[in-house]
Amino acid sequence: MNHFAPAAALAIALMSLVGPAAAWAQPKPGPTLAFGGDVMFDSPTRRAVSRVAAEVGEAEAFRLMFADVAPALRAVDVAFVNLETPVSPQYRQRPEGRPAVFWATPQLLRSLRTAGVDVVSIANNHAYDQGARGLLDTIEAVAAEGLVGVGAGRDPQSAAATMIVQASGVDIAFGAWSQGMNRGLPANERGLVQMAMVRDGTMSPSLAEARRRAPLVVASIHWARETGFRLGREELAIAQRAADAGADLIIGHGMHVPDRSRWLQTTDGRRVLLISALGNLSGLMRARREAVYQAQASVRDAPIVVVRTTWSAAGRLQPTSVAVVPCWISRPLPSAPWWPESGQPLARPVSILAEIGRLRRAQCGAECERRIAAYEHRAELQARLLVPGMSDDHPPGQGLSALARPGVPGWPRETDKPVPIMAAPPAGTPALRPHPFTAHAQRVVRATPTIVTDAQEEASGTTLTEHEPVQRPSASAYFRGALFPATFGHRATMPQRVDAVALSQLTQLLRGDPRLRVQITGYRGNEEAAAPHSLASARAEEFKARLTARGISAGRIQTRAGRSQGRRPGEAHLVIRLWPPRD
Repeated sequence: MNHFAPAAALAIALMSLVGPAAAWAQPKPGPTLAFGGDVMFDSPTRRAVSRVAAEVGEAEAFRLMFADVAPALRAVDVAFVNLETPVSPQYRQRPEGRPAVFWATPQLLRSLRTAGVDVVSIANNHAYDQGARGLLDTIEAVAAEGLVGVGAGRDPQSAAATMIVQASGVDIAFGAWSQGMNRGLPANERGLVQMAMVRDGTMSPSLAEARRRAPLVVASIHWARETGFRLGREELAIAQRAADAGADLIIGHGMHVPDRSRWLQTTDGRRVLLISALGNLSGLMRARREAVYQAQASVRDAPIVVVRTTWSAAGRLQPTSVAVVPCWISRPLPSAPWWPESGQPLARPVSILAEIGRLRRAQCGAECERRIAAYEHRAELQARLLVPGMSDDHPPGQGLSALARPGVPGWPRETDKPVPIMAAPPAGTPALRPHPFTAHAQRVVRATPTIVTDAQEEASGTTLTEHEPVQRPSASAYFRGALFPATFGHRATMPQRVDAVALSQLTQLLRGDPRLRVQITGYRGNEEAAAPHSLASARAEEFKARLTARGISAGRIQTRAGRSQGRRPGEAHLVIRLWPPRD
């Protein structure tokens, strides 16, 4: 096992994930990876950074943004985050009643690279915030700053291609996909650039190809639902498909709060680590000032997860231990006597253990003691969520002291000193030489070819939404033939909007009973009377591709063109009918 020694990269918990005997039977260490959450540049963060920039300059303000967590990111071989903002000029404003629209300058990327980040995911629901130009600018800016970007490209093939990063002489493949998006591209911008989507059917073939080319495959998936959401059956099914296709490690983003990690068992007998959700790494999201004192996970919990790998007997890398570097997104405070720049409008992630050390040195009485207790709770909460098995081994509510267990050192009183937290080896095991961490040596990157499916060739301009005004069909309605909540543009085969919950419900019905058959009927609108009858068939076929991309066999799906007015007279629409199984 590796020793995690840099001072500020203090791990709150480390557990052997394969058992002490197995871990020490395979002592050859592989690369160590760090994963951070969503990097957002929302309006509150933008205002706070601007205020600091007025005093110290823009470059220094952005450097300070990630300075407190930089030691943890620099201490590993490869660091990965989700870039949840376009890096481009502001081409678009936020429409009234619509989700937030983000944009940032290249200084944000520069600060990430300076802090130690190597790879960023661009596949998320804000990728199209600034349109096709904004996404193209982002791809170019990421490359210009020396970062590796995954999950977007000029065409579907390059968007879904995994990128192989060479660290310490070892190839690691990274790929990224998004389950949904806030807004699509207008018709005149489609085809200029592409984000990798789960529904495009590109994830499994891309990961399978990556597994043939690299001993470690990492898949990043940006979930469609946010804030307080727990992974449901559809999300777990997506993660399972990624694992079965070849991923060794799956990282979830987009929920904005940390969620529980778990193991997945693949069809070929492998165990794949799923970090369900990391929360945010930056962005205030208008969280209340006293959020640090709340009991449950917050949008300002910003853990960094460190995953160590070892070589298996089969010659592949496998995750063998997980550590959590507990962090918190600090918001501007009118008074913070434990900070040397007291009173500055800071908005950035801070190391919780470094904060506890600063608070103890400040000796600011009850205020500091209250915040220390709150930080200890946040650190314990993050560890319980993100280290598999932590909740089962330790009773809650005991703060940092709860993390002491046989074989794992307890926390010292001076928590701002280096503390390598690791399981003790079995008696008689030869001591291992400490593994030197690569201090960001030059990375060798190459694109991995991707198998292209028919579904992948479709342009991705659909918005998944939970707020479609059409009533969602029930299971019984589908047996009678139900209007599916999707809307179409004039003569467009791909829907402009699809109700994500209705699509999930339909998918679960089909997965729940493999004997069910489905008929998809497409209809033209009145204004499309002069359009070929094949337009309606094409709409049904496009929706069929969405179901097959979710694992539904094409042999169970029948498509047809409707010749009557259907269930929504005068408007383009889809009708879904299920056949019950025959007894």
